[in-house]
Amino acid sequence: MKVTKYKNLYQLTWAPMLFPINCYLWENDDDIIVIDMGVKSFVSEIKKIAERLNKPISALLLTHAHADHVNGVPLFHKIFPNVPIEISERDFKLLDFTFKNSKYNNFCIIESPGHTPGSVSFFEKESKILIAGDAFQTRGALLFQEH
Repeated sequence: MKVTKYKNLYQLTWAPMLFPINCYLWENDDDIIVIDMGVKSFVSEIKKIAERLNKPISALLLTHAHADHVNGVPLFHKIFPNVPIEISERDFKLLDFTFKNSKYNNFCIIESPGHTPGSVSFFEKESKILIAGDAFQTRGALLFQEH
């Protein structure tokens, strides 16, 4: 597993050269927000990072309901049962498991239909970082532009 850090953002990538699957951790002053949960092995890495930073996980946000973005959700929910999990209402209907849905996060939610009808992107205003799920492909790399 490849771990890349840029400012407050950690990107976890599984199989970066074959079929990259990404998970993101956004570090706030007091907590961590996770975005996308593709594979089960992300859960142990998230737990290690949270313990190292000594910060709780406060939310899991999902860009869309495809398997490479949600396969790890049942294990995540088992390990972090009180963490709210958010996904668009439209893509929520595509999932075959249930969880507590909440509306807590510090990201602007941008509707980004196309990849799935309910795809969303998450934009953090202060840092101007956009996490767009599969709306953009970078083969496991971070794509950023400094101004």
